[in-house]
Amino acid sequence: MKKEFLEILMKKNDFPCKLDKRDGELLKKLFKKDIKFGADSANRKKVNDLEFRYIYEEEGIKYILLEEYTFKEGETFLSLENSVGVDYYFNKI
Repeated sequence: MKKEFLEILMKKNDFPCKLDKRDGELLKKLFKKDIKFGADSANRKKVNDLEFRYIYEEEGIKYILLEEYTFKEGETFLSLENSVGVDYYFNKI
């Protein structure tokens, strides 16, 4: 287990939880993109679904990082370029 991941994990008492941007971006580099989540999203024909899921598995525990982009109220064209921020959510199962 990487030191950075362990440090973030030690700060969290409850799951699921919201992460600050710095921790979310760090975990995103360590985790692998969940291709099945993206394919399922495409199969639901959800247009402009700007949620991405990343996974990491260690000793039988699966850790999930959800990346969700946010937009201004009333924004009609949803793209990564038009986002005003990103939120990261962390869970383990």
